[in-house]
Amino acid sequence: LLTGGALKGSLAASLLRQRERTAELAPGARVGAYRIERELARGGMAIVYLAARDDGEYEQQIALKWMLQAQPDAAGAALFRRERQALADLRHPHIARLLDGGRTEDGRPWFAMELIEGEPLDAHCRSRTLPLRQRLDLFLQVCSAVAFAHARGVLHRDIKPSNVLVDGDASARLLDFGIAQMLGQDEAPAARAYTPGFASPEQVRGDVLTVASDIFQLGRLLETMLDARPLSASDTATALEP
Repeated sequence: LLTGGALKGSLAASLLRQRERTAELAPGARVGAYRIERELARGGMAIVYLAARDDGEYEQQIALKWMLQAQPDAAGAALFRRERQALADLRHPHIARLLDGGRTEDGRPWFAMELIEGEPLDAHCRSRTLPLRQRLDLFLQVCSAVAFAHARGVLHRDIKPSNVLVDGDASARLLDFGIAQMLGQDEAPAARAYTPGFASPEQVRGDVLTVASDIFQLGRLLETMLDARPLSASDTATALEP
């Protein structure tokens, strides 16, 4: 939560921790057809769990994105269905696929995503001391994925190194369309969410976004790929304005 002072910051952080504790899932919990195994990551808007299909039909491990904010009303349900369909249509070799999704009885959305095992893009570039040509090749793969999403009317809104993994085939895979929204709309589930250090100026202001915002974030992504300095936690944690 982005706030204006130390007191507000402490209060916001406390409220966020309380919301996370309330929403957390324990190992063994069921969400749809999936059983939670362990936590993989968390941010300001969601917790990502390693989960396994548990309905006896077939075996599959997935990354289950569990949104911290519920939308219990009919408008929230309609918005979620529209956004989920948009994400389901994003079939691209450099985008992690949406496999399933639903909402709990209290309106909390969840997404079952393709499990990508890999290294964050910036860390991959540093750990392997990749030459410039290879770094640019990976960056162009991300650009291709973002252009594909834009052509289908979807803005990512949270392009950063931790949302791009390099898999075992040395291929970049864009993750986490969890705060995505449709072009020209401002009623996305997390319309005021953004990552400090990567958000575009218009995103920080709360303006209606265009593809220019994602392009700004691509520029920041390229900068981090060419920089040997690791990012700090405050640069990469998704925040939400009150």
